[in-house]
Amino acid sequence: MPLPGEDPAKVPVVAPFAEQLLLVTGFEQGPVRNVHVEGLHFEHCSWPLPSGGYAGSQATAHELRNGSPGQFARLKIPAAIQVAKVEDCSVANCRISPLGTTGIEFGSRTQRCRLEDCVVEDVAGNGVNLGEGASRRVAGQPWWSAAPQQASSHHVVARN
Repeated sequence: MPLPGEDPAKVPVVAPFAEQLLLVTGFEQGPVRNVHVEGLHFEHCSWPLPSGGYAGSQATAHELRNGSPGQFARLKIPAAIQVAKVEDCSVANCRISPLGTTGIEFGSRTQRCRLEDCVVEDVAGNGVNLGEGASRRVAGQPWWSAAPQQASSHHVVARN
């Protein structure tokens, strides 16, 4: 809706469609290494509210109701920049704003990643997420129990 006195034909409109803007994902056999993003502006992501609503808790996690009583899945609001199964990657001198999602996530099985000298603001979720939840399984066990060496670690988040 235009503000009083605004001409709708002259008001710029942004209608985000994509939930994510950059995905960097390695493989089960090995990580992606040495991807470096610098000086870009990431903006305008959308995250539609789940049909069952949003029952949020910490770290922008929410319960997705699948229709069966007592059946829930814990998901997180997606990140505009999603990084998983990577090592020695970086995002530097970037602007991550405005977003209807989380800004950036160094997620599952990430090692030695850097987020430096960036502006992360006006985001609907968290600015930065590090690590992953407990739902992934390795050999039938929670990943953190069966494969603790897969924990995300040694990241640097500085001067943002």
